[in-house]
Amino acid sequence: MSDPTPPLAPEMAARLGAFARACKAAARAVSLYPPEHPAITAALERLVSVVATASARRSFAMSVLPGDILVEGRA
Repeated sequence: MSDPTPPLAPEMAARLGAFARACKAAARAVSLYPPEHPAITAALERLVSVVATASARRSFAMSVLPGDILVEGRA
């Protein structure tokens, strides 16, 4: 039997939660507003900021699969 995968560090989990929320907000803004609407710019700027914060201390691997997202090989 293989050892269970250790959980993500709480700080990384929090940063990834912020990333997920920013992605959802950006997707919502893009689907609701015309391309020139300032809400789209604001949502995308927020997403860029969250990504910069999430990867500032170290890089990490993220895999998007059908029905799943893996971070550092963990679901």
